Amino acid sequence: MDQQKTHTKINSQLQTLFEQYVAARAAGDVGALQKLLGDDYVHFHGAGRIDDKASLIADSKTGRVKHLKREVSDLLIRTYGSTAAVITGRGRNSIVINDVPKQVELLFTAVWIRPSADTAAWQIVSWAGIHV
Repeated sequence: MDQQKTHTKINSQLQTLFEQYVAARAAGDVGALQKLLGDDYVHFHGAGRIDDKASLIADSKTGRVKHLKREVSDLLIRTYGSTAAVITGRGRNSIVINDVPKQVELLFTAVWIRPSADTAAWQIVSWAGIHV
């Protein structure tokens, strides 16, 4: 497969996985999050909180954080070879934290890796958001 087709295929896979991640966060889908998040995942929230994989999934299980609506725009996927990618964009979220509704607008950066070019499993290992 030539380099352009490989790049297009990887971007398509990442677009789909990113959409699955957004949907899993919105639905509190713990099973999907277990698969999509790397074991060393770290999440830097726009308000300064930091979560790892376990704490992010715990919030989904307990319902402490509920995502009512998530909109993503200005999505840009940049790949580095066939094992790393950075996805940036803008998010507009309606959430409830500890029973308090909030509207959040943010810019984000997400880092995805694939441990080797021989495996199909991409995982997100880092997320950083900035409130705007």
